[in-house]
Formats: sequence, C-alpha cells, structure tokens
Amino acid sequence: MTAACGGKTASEPDSGGGATSSYPQPATGSESLSQGVDRLNAYRTLAQLDAVVVDDAISQACAGHLQYLVAEAELTGTEGCLLTHSEDNHANPYYAPANERAGMGALIACVPPASGGLHLSRAVDRWIGSLYHRIPLLSPGLLTVGAAEYGGYVCLNFQQGTAEVSEVRLVTWPSGGMGDVPTDFPGRESPCPTTPSDPGGTAADQCPASGFILTATWYGPTGSGLFSQVNSAGITDGSTGTALGVLALYASGLTGSDPVPGAMPHTLALIPDASLPTGSLVRVESNVVIDGVERAASWEFTTGSRME
Repeated sequence: MTAACGGKTASEPDSGGGATSSYPQPATGSESLSQGVDRLNAYRTLAQLDAVVVDDAISQACAGHLQYLVAEAELTGTEGCLLTHSEDNHANPYYAPANERAGMGALIACVPPASGGLHLSRAVDRWIGSLYHRIPLLSPGLLTVGAAEYGGYVCLNFQQGTAEVSEVRLVTWPSGGMGDVPTDFPGRESPCPTTPSDPGGTAADQCPASGFILTATWYGPTGSGLFSQVNSAGITDGSTGTALGVLALYASGLTGSDPVPGAMPHTLALIPDASLPTGSLVRVESNVVIDGVERAASWEFTTGSRME
C-alpha cells in the first residue's frame, strides 16, 4: 500500500447497502436452464441490480459454441473438458462466426458427464463466489445474457448484453447487510486468485482455497478505471475488533497488485488468508485512488457457517 494523497474523495453508496437478505443456499444439480438465469438474478437482486433477460439468438450461438467444444474434444482426443473461447478449427462442423463470438464474450465451465455434468445454477454459484468471473455478472450495465448447457458444459454470454454504465456505481460483494455469507472461497478458479505470484499459471483444479473473496467495483465512467494508490484496505471481525489476515490485495492497474491485467477492471479485491469467522459480523473498509480521485468503500455483512 502507498501513503495517502490529497484530492477529492468520492464515497459512492454501496449498491447493496440496504440489503438484509441471506446469501443463497447452494444450487442442486437438477435445476433447469431457466432456473440458472433466475439464480443469477437472485444474486443481482441482493446487490440491488436489475434483473437480466435471456436473448434467444445469443443463447443459440452459445449452444453452438458448446457443441463446437464437444466435437473438438472428440476430434483431438482430449480427455475431460476442453475449455476455449475461440473456434480456431473452421473445419469443425459446429464452427460459425456467431458461435465463436458468443464464446469469446462468455463465461464457460464444464464438468464431464461421467463426473455428473454441470448445470447453469451451480456454475453461477461458483462464478459469483470467485473473483475474476464475478465482476461481469454483477455489472449494473448487464441487461441481457445468452445461456446454454450441453454435454456437461455451460455457456453464459455477458459481453454482447452489457451496456455502458453512465454514472459511477459502487457494487460490493458480499453486499452490505447480507447474512449467512459463506466463510470460504473453495478454489477451482483460473486465473487463480490464491496464487498471487502466478495466477495465470495455476490450473483451476490446483487453485487453493482461501477465505471468502471480498470485492469493491466502481462500475461506470472512472476514466481508465486503473488504481494509482490504495491508501487503506482491511477486514475486521466485528465481534472481536480483530483485524483479519489478508493473503493478497488486488487493485486494477496498480503496480505489483494486478497480476492479470484487464481481468478485474475497476476492482479492489481482498483475499482473506483463512476462513472468515463463522456467525460473525465482518467489516470491510477501503480508500483508494482511481484516476486521481479518492474513492472510499465501507460495508458490513454477517457470515454463516458454510463454505461456498
């Protein structure tokens, strides 16, 4: 962290500041595709964000991209899941420019059918509980999505349905006032936020667990959206007043604190070095400088007793 500097301080209201609802319970493996979209909207409601609607054409292209992945895995003899956003093999029978475009602007996840497969609801749980995949799903500008499931794969296109946000809006996660927040991040994300020395070089299945990841994102017109300073940032156990340890602090564009440039725009992230205390009030406070403007965020939530 660097020392505080002068300049105007902008402390936007946390979009979830008035929330009092509980963190959703884990999804079952039998929920439908539409229930998966409903699940995303349940998370967005907790952050006081508008619900998204499904675009049928983008959903069809998402499904085409998943068919491309399944076929490509068979063509190349790939075992398990083949996770790629592009469609480089134009001889693949499912290659299409629209399908590739859908894949390039989507979150993609997979569990092989032999291991139980994956449904959108469970994928949304994992993405919201992670770092790099959380940010686009909690954007105030996200209006429409394309959604598809096929062969153990899930595709959720966000890029084509995200509009510019006209005013700066702070979104924290977990939202202020939320209850029953999980105590842990279970790992399994790539890039891996819990290996700060080499996030891009750690496979998802090798990504270690940590305490539940906390983020503050200033969506909207903040110039480049790059942080020049983090004046202060910390997590406190509100029940005891004890400061909680931090494994890593990330801030978009901040030298030494942004190991995957461009992957978490406008975002400050705190990775606790251990499980958050169960059944406790947790306080998060930060003061940062984005494009020469100081911006503050502080909020509280209550943990439950479960991992994500």
